[in-house]
Amino acid sequence: LAEKPPRDHEPLGVDVVEHGEAVGEVAHRLADGDPVFALVEVDIAEAMGLDHVAALGAPFLYLPPPPALPPPPAASLLAMPVHGWERQRIAVDFAAYAQALVALRPHFRSIAVCLYWFDYQDAANRAHFESLGFGVVTAGHRDGNPQFLHDLRKLILGYETMTTNRAQTGFFYALAMGRPGFLFGPPAGVEGWIDPSGHLFAAWQAQQFPSLTWDKFDGMAQVELAQAELGAQHVLSPAGLRERLLWQPDQQMALASTVQA
Repeated sequence: LAEKPPRDHEPLGVDVVEHGEAVGEVAHRLADGDPVFALVEVDIAEAMGLDHVAALGAPFLYLPPPPALPPPPAASLLAMPVHGWERQRIAVDFAAYAQALVALRPHFRSIAVCLYWFDYQDAANRAHFESLGFGVVTAGHRDGNPQFLHDLRKLILGYETMTTNRAQTGFFYALAMGRPGFLFGPPAGVEGWIDPSGHLFAAWQAQQFPSLTWDKFDGMAQVELAQAELGAQHVLSPAGLRERLLWQPDQQMALASTVQA
């Protein structure tokens, strides 16, 4: 996916986007008048004064159909606590999250916890969950890994239900694929200067997504809600995407060279 169109028939500058890039993270790189190809956050871009916005929907929605997989184990739960990433590490109280999951045991036959790769590789982080009998898994590296979304999708589909303590893309992927899910667990802060404890976000998500809270969970998948969050209404056909991003035949070789580099 590209941020801006070519000028004077030069190829697009391309970023490899695995999840999606928040508008706030790219706004400082955009000159006035440069088109913004937003993945989901069109309203935020417009609020920032970037009124030259074209919505594309999340990259996840452009994946080809998954291969046939066996049905997930009955009453299996995948818990995905919020995590940082390569350029933004956050402090997560895994001990508190693990203790909270204990309350869910009467409702599920098996519970596994998905940690991001750099959290997973720390044995002390895994021990919080393993000592309580929970499985621990990871979807692997995201950055520089074109297979990441495929691996994450396969992992999610291996469980009947999903939960997280903070609304995030992986959670909405699960819902969009027909997996029931709910918000549960201690708040976790991401924006250290506004909401270090995460309580403000927890209050917001409970108000924004009341049907997704654990106390309202009815075992039904909120597919339409998730698709709207991921921008399914903005997904383009291959031809429409090529036209929107100005991928013309005379640009393909130069564009391919840029991506491979």
